[in-house]
Amino acid sequence: MAKDKKVEQITDMEVDFAQWFTDVCIKAELVDYSGVKGLFILRPYGYAIWENIQNYLDGRFKELGHENVSMPLLIPESLLQKEKDHVEGFAPECAWVTMGGSETLPERLCVRPTSETLFCDHWSHIVHSWRDLPCLYNQWCSVLRWEKTTRPFLRGREFLWQEGHTIHATEEEARKETLRMLEVYAECCEKMLAMPVIRGNKTEKEKFAGAVNTYTIECMMHDHKALQSGTSHYFGDGFTRAFNITFTDKENKLRQRRWLRRRLSSVAMKKAKKEIEGAFHGPREVVVGGGRLGAGRPVFEAVAVGVADTFAEVFPLQAFPGAGQRGGPLCRNNLYTSKSRSRKTQ
Repeated sequence: MAKDKKVEQITDMEVDFAQWFTDVCIKAELVDYSGVKGLFILRPYGYAIWENIQNYLDGRFKELGHENVSMPLLIPESLLQKEKDHVEGFAPECAWVTMGGSETLPERLCVRPTSETLFCDHWSHIVHSWRDLPCLYNQWCSVLRWEKTTRPFLRGREFLWQEGHTIHATEEEARKETLRMLEVYAECCEKMLAMPVIRGNKTEKEKFAGAVNTYTIECMMHDHKALQSGTSHYFGDGFTRAFNITFTDKENKLRQRRWLRRRLSSVAMKKAKKEIEGAFHGPREVVVGGGRLGAGRPVFEAVAVGVADTFAEVFPLQAFPGAGQRGGPLCRNNLYTSKSRSRKTQ
């Protein structure tokens, strides 16, 4: 028998797991629906969680030598057609721009579903010598894929993500970087989000369009299904041959690979936890009252909902109405005093 519900607006997880997830996202004020199916509005609280994850990963990428760049939103159809397997894999999800103002465009422009072709076209212009390698690029942006079935955070038509693209002189160096970045994603899930993941290699049917290997991290959800939480791809030299990217060295050849992070959303953890009545965040991503709670120094005996940890400052749920559904930390009422009320969050 299901437990007595604390929040009537949230469907019981045991009755309809998918609807429970959607209800939590809405009730916790993470997202709202827009006027276009599959395009969601990230509300301030939901976006703040994304910013915490973004700041963490951006710092790690830069520590490892990657540089941020920005590629165009629109991709000419002729550019997208250069890599056959890649375009065939994305064709059903592409959205096209055919008009500019009141004039028909001479060539259709694809709204960016991913940016391999843009990066490779750029590298074909700037890579000439082994001295130009490796190029370690990263881009924070949104992409558009015309999905038929959508759900907040997990499957939307437009979504925020990070995509890293690197190009190397040797296969060994490229494969090493592929696996190194997979570990960065796993580290983010496990250490920042308190979300255990399983590492693996996708099957031929499941791998990314145009990739030789797709490595993945997946977490187990309450309904015993796996949720893909990050991927890293080795592309071999298929894209570099398609875009005629060469450089001067003894063998006069280049192998290229690309690493990618797909929607490593903190909200994925809501489906990994067994709690019922609200959102559940990792110890380093909690946001309360518009500010971020730090982690590290123990103050009071406390736990985050579904996550055992200590916080630099802890406040009871009564101080922040709705904080329990937003994944705020819990505190024993008898440990909360007027003295602690005056402390500031970090």
